[in-house]
Amino acid sequence: MKSSHSGLTEGEHLRNFIRWLEANGATFPAMQIQTIDGMRGVRVKNTVQAGELVLHLPKQLILTLESAQASSLGVRMKTSGTRFTRMAFFAAFLINDLRTGGFWSPYIEMLPPEIFTMHAYCPNKIVARLKGTAIDPTGAAQRVTSNGILGKEMLSDYLAVKPLLGRLGLREFSRIWSAVATRAFVVKVDGVDTQAIVPLADMLNHSQTPNVAWSVNVTDGYRFVAIDPIGRAGELTDNYGPRSNGELFRQYGFCLENNPWNRVAIEVPDVAITHPAYSFTRTFGEQKGNWRRFFVTADSTDKSAAALLTYLRVICETDSAALRHHLSALSHERLLAVSHETERAAMDELARACKRAMARYGKLVEGDELLLSNSDLPWIERCAAFVGVGERRIIERYANLAASAFATVHSSQREAAYQQATIAHRGAIGVASDKFSNVQAD
Repeated sequence: MKSSHSGLTEGEHLRNFIRWLEANGATFPAMQIQTIDGMRGVRVKNTVQAGELVLHLPKQLILTLESAQASSLGVRMKTSGTRFTRMAFFAAFLINDLRTGGFWSPYIEMLPPEIFTMHAYCPNKIVARLKGTAIDPTGAAQRVTSNGILGKEMLSDYLAVKPLLGRLGLREFSRIWSAVATRAFVVKVDGVDTQAIVPLADMLNHSQTPNVAWSVNVTDGYRFVAIDPIGRAGELTDNYGPRSNGELFRQYGFCLENNPWNRVAIEVPDVAITHPAYSFTRTFGEQKGNWRRFFVTADSTDKSAAALLTYLRVICETDSAALRHHLSALSHERLLAVSHETERAAMDELARACKRAMARYGKLVEGDELLLSNSDLPWIERCAAFVGVGERRIIERYANLAASAFATVHSSQREAAYQQATIAHRGAIGVASDKFSNVQAD
């Protein structure tokens, strides 16, 4: 397959890249680059033991922000009077290096011809899939085109860099800018925290349970060692951090089918400043107009869920004495169920909040889940669908929680009423029996 940005094939670019790494002192005895599930990844050739080195890159193969800024082009940018972002420095440096056949050319040529990140561009099909989600691109001030939405950060950087590079096309700039956005690492070099491009290390895919660890200080080079034994042909994986599918997709263009870090916003009414618990409730959620916004996960027992439920129980308490008692007894932002009336009102409010949250999407979970069952669905569209499905599954979970808790409260109230009626009935029977006994005795 010919590359769209040169006359070489993808395989030829990869081989040139490997030769470049080896010629400049890189060590990766057990690694090989492969395409995994439609994405490039790195596997081991043979079994690797825990603690074994899988990659070492000397310092000269690490492109830091400071290095890009210290180049002749970087100096021109810094003294031009224009304020450039770190992304602009990286992208301009790499584009100029490729054009002049510089040191980093083998790395740049190896990059995929198309690199997806929503920070650069989002086509209309994906925009439609993301409606109502936390990363809905229509909610931000972006540049809308007939085919999709351009990221304002990328476009701003392009317009700033273009006068310095000359004849710079948007597609050319967007590709390199997107590569930087999806591949730059936060590292410590010579005791300084910075961002850097780390070739080959930036090809490891994300996993919730990574099997390699990288060195914190890369003054003498960048090192990856195995955390656990890795079997022959096993994939090497890193961890990109506790990110939701929305965050992963927006930044890197992929999702996880079952991501425990998914979260969604649930908004409930804010209380008036005259409410006796007003000051207390300022520590719960975040304010958005007349609403309090809570970001919750699928775990209805974690801290975010406790904050939401506690807030609802506090604002729904109508008994002033009971409210003062609850606030004085509260600890760790957790208030368990209180009176039947308060709990019922809180669950009513939660149910309404879930209904409002679900209305943002304008479609049902079942529709996207049916879409996901189509094996021919393009990867990017599949990931976009996962973003919405993951959020709506959480909302459904809280809606079901509200419904089940509401039913339990009603059941408890009915049971209490039944027990009271039974006691009264038995008491009446007892009285009647006593009277009958007295009549018999007479």
